Amino acid sequence: MTQEEFLRKVAENLFEEPHNVVLDTELKELEGWDSLGRLSIVVFLQEDFAVMVDSQKLLQCHLVKDLVELVKDKLEDCQIDYSARFAMKGGGRS
Repeated sequence: MTQEEFLRKVAENLFEEPHNVVLDTELKELEGWDSLGRLSIVVFLQEDFAVMVDSQKLLQCHLVKDLVELVKDKLEDCQIDYSARFAMKGGGRS
C-alpha cells in the first residue's frame, strides 16, 4: 500500500475528505477521531496489515504520521518475530 493509499483509507475510515488528511494532520482536529473512528482505524489496520494495535498506543498518536510509524513498527515487530521463529525451527527446508 502506498502512502497516498494509506492516507486515503485513514480519511475514509474517519469520514473525512481526503484532502483534509495529510501526514502532519493532527488527529484531534479531525471530527472523525472519536471512539468510533479509532475503532474503525483498528479494524482497518487489522484487515489491511494484519496487525493488532493496542488502544493505548493508538491514543498516543497525535499526528497521522504517528499512525504510519505505528504500523511500520508493528510490521517490523512481526517480521522480527517471524524471523526468530523461523530461525529457531532450523531455517529452511533441506
